[in-house]
Amino acid sequence: QEAWRVTRDALMLSDLHRNPGLYAMLWLCPRFMGVSRELREDALISVKRGFRSAELQMLADQAGLTGSRVRVYYGTRILLQARKGS
Repeated sequence: QEAWRVTRDALMLSDLHRNPGLYAMLWLCPRFMGVSRELREDALISVKRGFRSAELQMLADQAGLTGSRVRVYYGTRILLQARKGS
């Protein structure tokens, strides 16, 4: 609600999309790349804390964001878009 209140024209919020495929990829790939344990764990926590489309749309509706859209890009990123006056 605060982001919607202070924006002049449009709002775009981006986060990781919580899904098993992304989680598996971030669990497996960094192990072969020699990434530190801390960085691997941080990546997995980020996915666990991400949103799903329906959850983000529900939050947007509860916040009163009129005409908001939620889209998933490449199965990994989720984007909420809303424009005032639409």
